[in-house]
Amino acid sequence: MFRSTTVSPEESANDPKWWQDERYAIYDLSTNAAIAYPAHDEQLCTVGAADVYRCKGYAYGGGGRRITRVELSLDGGRSWRLADIQYPEDAYREANPGTQLYGGRLDMSWRESSFAWCFWHLDMPVAELAEASDVVMRAMDESMNIMPKDMYWSVLGMMNNPWYRITITRKGDSLRFEHPTQPALMPGGWMERVKKAGGDLMNGRWGEKLNGEPELELSPSEETRAIRMTKDGERREISSAELREHDTKEDPWFVLQGEVYEGTSFLEEHPGGAQSIVSAAGLDVTDEFMAIRKCSRPKSS
Repeated sequence: MFRSTTVSPEESANDPKWWQDERYAIYDLSTNAAIAYPAHDEQLCTVGAADVYRCKGYAYGGGGRRITRVELSLDGGRSWRLADIQYPEDAYREANPGTQLYGGRLDMSWRESSFAWCFWHLDMPVAELAEASDVVMRAMDESMNIMPKDMYWSVLGMMNNPWYRITITRKGDSLRFEHPTQPALMPGGWMERVKKAGGDLMNGRWGEKLNGEPELELSPSEETRAIRMTKDGERREISSAELREHDTKEDPWFVLQGEVYEGTSFLEEHPGGAQSIVSAAGLDVTDEFMAIRKCSRPKSS
């Protein structure tokens, strides 16, 4: 019987079997990389600019595998340019064996595994950036694991590693760069823009329509809605002293974006284990937990 190879985020979040199935356990990370510069919403004036712009970013190979290639393209992947890669770990490997460093003996010279991010850069002609509609990049590790062009959604919402793409929009003498998304739950990015326009992000063209394809109109059910994590009618204020009374593993409360949540009911189901919540008891964890999609019931607002 035919079965879909993907699972919706809603099904994955609501069906506990996905979190308990050993087949979906993550032991190694996928080869992954990203562009840091140009930054999201960065604007580059082409008048009086330098001849080249230095694109920069980082890459990582799972299981200690070394990244051996990072490539960028200005024509949607038809041709590629090779970036320079630097591994900070190599500086330690090149040091003399037995060197004393921060109270310990440096003994990395024999290791070939690479467990740190590497950094890459590539100088792109500004004139060619001005003629391009996007920049895409991919990385490969020493086992020839390479980032795929298209997204392949994973059950647990992790290990997604398609080509990293930033769009380029020309306005007058300036180029505006747009990344796929913003960190955590911040709005913005070309993926959100494509989704709002009714485009299919999985169509092999990053959601963009070909000439002649009909424009899609969003129905009310397809409109982007703000994520709400509060309970209607709950307006009780909680003092810092009361919050500190609930910093135990038996009844952990934590603060997220000004709201107080109790995590007791979610201790057994949390994919990161109960300790992830217990360690946050009595604390404001807004920065650390902004990307969490499913939270426990709020106690106040």
